[in-house]
Amino acid sequence: MVNPNVSGLRSRFIGDTSTSKTGETARTDAVDEWLRETLSRSTRFSILLTPATAVLFAGILWWKGNANATTLIAWCVVLNLVVGLTYRTFAESTAKSTRGWKARMILGQAMAGIVWGALPILAMPMSLVWRPFAGALMLSVLAACASFAAASRAAYWSFTIPLALMVIPAFLLNGGPTGMAYAGVFAYAVPFAAVLRRISGDGHEQAARLAARNDGLIQSLSTEKELLGDANRMLEYRATHDPLTGVLNRSGCLAALNNALAESNSAPTRTALLFLDLDNFKSVNDTLGHDIGDRLLSALSQRVQGALPTSAVLARLGGDELTVVLPKLRDTTEAIDVARTIGRLFEQPFDLAGRQLTTSASIGIAISETGDTSADLLRYADAALYKAKDAGRNRYELFDAELRESLEERVQKELELRAALVDGQIAAFVQPFVCLQTGAVLGGEALARWMHPSGVRTAGSFIETAERANLLGDISLAVLEQIRDAKVRSSPLDESAISVNVAPAAINRVMRQVDARSNQLDGLFLEITENGTIEDLEEARQMLQEARSAGAKILFDDIGVGEAPLALLTELPLDGIKIDCDFVWKLEKSVAARSVVEAIVKVAEGMGLWVVAEGVETESQARLLAKLGVPAAQGYLFSPAVPLPVFEEMIEQRGPFPTPWSTTDTPAASIAGVSATRSPSAR
Repeated sequence: MVNPNVSGLRSRFIGDTSTSKTGETARTDAVDEWLRETLSRSTRFSILLTPATAVLFAGILWWKGNANATTLIAWCVVLNLVVGLTYRTFAESTAKSTRGWKARMILGQAMAGIVWGALPILAMPMSLVWRPFAGALMLSVLAACASFAAASRAAYWSFTIPLALMVIPAFLLNGGPTGMAYAGVFAYAVPFAAVLRRISGDGHEQAARLAARNDGLIQSLSTEKELLGDANRMLEYRATHDPLTGVLNRSGCLAALNNALAESNSAPTRTALLFLDLDNFKSVNDTLGHDIGDRLLSALSQRVQGALPTSAVLARLGGDELTVVLPKLRDTTEAIDVARTIGRLFEQPFDLAGRQLTTSASIGIAISETGDTSADLLRYADAALYKAKDAGRNRYELFDAELRESLEERVQKELELRAALVDGQIAAFVQPFVCLQTGAVLGGEALARWMHPSGVRTAGSFIETAERANLLGDISLAVLEQIRDAKVRSSPLDESAISVNVAPAAINRVMRQVDARSNQLDGLFLEITENGTIEDLEEARQMLQEARSAGAKILFDDIGVGEAPLALLTELPLDGIKIDCDFVWKLEKSVAARSVVEAIVKVAEGMGLWVVAEGVETESQARLLAKLGVPAAQGYLFSPAVPLPVFEEMIEQRGPFPTPWSTTDTPAASIAGVSATRSPSAR
């Protein structure tokens, strides 16, 4: 999407017809305004000097030239009347933009030129000694007129021509030889003054146009600079601030944290980082919708911002994760006090669109030490946050020496696990699926084992490390590759189903790599859990459908254990479900557990889904499962998870497991359905 401000900047620099015309009109108006202003200044100058000059000239002619006093007084009166009329027109400032005003001003100047030109006629009777003085006076007035009126052609000619027409005849008729000489000088001075006016006038006009154009360019560049500055500030704001809450984002947080750490390194102070995470925020989104979740985050950010010290910096890293940077701390208790203050903010419910919502938050606190970086503080605060969550949530925890040691140990485990993946130390073990009626091996669940130099490690010992290090997808892929290769080598496995656990966070990645490597998933079950699908049901449905198109079958693990209801079975493309071991272990003592298992079996039968119970350890458990109609099971009663080659031998050489609990009422299970009579092609 193109920013309108940026688009405007582009059009200003490139230019278009409408903009050019508008600019030209503006420049023309500016020149006209300048000419009117020049004319006004010239007239103002004349208005101020004419009365005094007229009285001075008349007094000199009367005193030294013996001119008639009455005539001179009348001349002064007429001249001042003309000046007065011109001043009245000049004072009409509101009408200066009209043509009538300019015409009246030119007429006033023409009348002034006629009156000034009459002065030599009045002065001719004086002594011949002062006639050159009168001629020089008129020539100076003519030159002044050319200079003052140069800004306006009409004003120049309105004053100069009447003056010349009155002066030249006066000298020719009454001036004698000297007068004729002055008349010739005047006749030459008129075109000379015109040339002077044209040169100076064109120069003034060009200068005026250039000045107006430069003013427009400067104004335009100034506007562009302001717009660019606004655009840069807007981009900088968007780059460092969260659009939902208005607080800093991850980038802004890191910048603020780096600045705080730099100040701490140069002063005897420390920097604290508080890592805040809402408790059960996912439930808010799932039950009330993401819109309410967004409103909660905005309201929380405003509430926290208002409770923080002025030096603190609030940021949102993503999701429901907020951080608070506290610079220049002199004592750890300052950070703890802020954490307690934030905790008390949750005592009052949030009013979200008329809905009262009460929640809580867990907070991790990290205090900087010499040499710590922003990445270090984020890791420390995150570790403290997880400790607060593990301790029951709705609390704060401080990153201390014990946590530091635990974090270092965790980092070391992550490095070892990464190295194990590179070195091929992750091996696929398989625990068989057994038909509860016949004892036949129907397939098995592939489980990851870490072939550590110190001994074989089960998935439970490193699955948390893998999850934190975002390695679940790599582990799933490693197991999937080994199972796929085993199917190619061992033909008996083609008749059996092998399931592979695919971590919820790694499903999309696994499917992308499977597609990229053109792996065919025929005969494989992908085991998924509820928690991996309910976050985005539509995305999960699409992903699972793609997996089935690639030949895989989908096995829903741990049904009924998580938050999702049994109705979720109708929303996803499934081929089978697994009954969690928790129900299996309670069968002998809990009527409720037996009822749940019986309900799951009936739902599966109605939907045509295969069922397998996991965690079977005793014959009585197997007997109850068979009685409830469960067709297949896995567990230590039959076999623990064994290396893949051992499982291949089991398929090829071993006969069925003994089933002393078997009755003729229990149908034989098959991998394709709940009864031996249903074949894979029937699905």
